[in-house]
Amino acid sequence: MLTRITGFSFPAGVSWKPTADERDIAQRLIKYLADRRCLYLPFSLEVYGWVIESILEIRKRLSADLESVSMDSPLGQSIASMQAVCRKFLTDEP
Repeated sequence: MLTRITGFSFPAGVSWKPTADERDIAQRLIKYLADRRCLYLPFSLEVYGWVIESILEIRKRLSADLESVSMDSPLGQSIASMQAVCRKFLTDEP
């Protein structure tokens, strides 16, 4: 893990060089998310039920990808954050 750290910045920060596997996972995830209508169309143009279905599919994909990366890695933390946003959307009132 320490071999992937490429630098430090202050007051707080770490430069990170992801593994080839993490890069591949991130690239595939970005391509998948780019095609999700609920992420690029205005909410007013969407059908609420389809948005919910899409968010559930995104959560499923995020869960699968998170199983393949370390929760301590920047990618793992980003995926966990995206999961939290999906949960918040699904639990907030429309």
